Amino acid sequence: MQFRPLAKRDLPALAQMYTYYALHTVYTYYCYPASASYMGELFKGRGHLCAVATEEDCAIGYVHIAPSFSFSRKRCTVAVYLQPEFTNRGIGPQLVQYGESMARSFGYQIIRAGVCSENVRSQAMFMHLGYAYAGEKKNDGYKFQRPLDTRYYEKDLTLQESSHA
Repeated sequence: MQFRPLAKRDLPALAQMYTYYALHTVYTYYCYPASASYMGELFKGRGHLCAVATEEDCAIGYVHIAPSFSFSRKRCTVAVYLQPEFTNRGIGPQLVQYGESMARSFGYQIIRAGVCSENVRSQAMFMHLGYAYAGEKKNDGYKFQRPLDTRYYEKDLTLQESSHA
């Protein structure tokens, strides 16, 4: 497995992957099939960074860093998705760490993940990677005929960077 920058040729595979999560899980609150052009639009704009995990040069997952600037610090969000057959292999944490490295290089100081309260595996992954619980937003989404809450996890990338020096 390798990581590389997102290429246009990856978009159909990412759309297929995201469609699975949109239609069958609460991992995203989006609930429609995703197209390659929809995925391309998600990753566009200043401060958006995206990399894919590949196996035999086929995209099996991605990490997306998106800007979320505040008044005092540069903040970003992180999202990670894997093809369902590639979960439980330790790829998700590697993608998050790769995303953190991209975010640091871009100058982001705080990284935040928003996770549905029902997605306990992702919550555990972020906690294991040193993210701190930062709050919860009740009734943040609605899917499968029920309201969904979002839990937030944050990490200070400046502290993480200095602790590795």
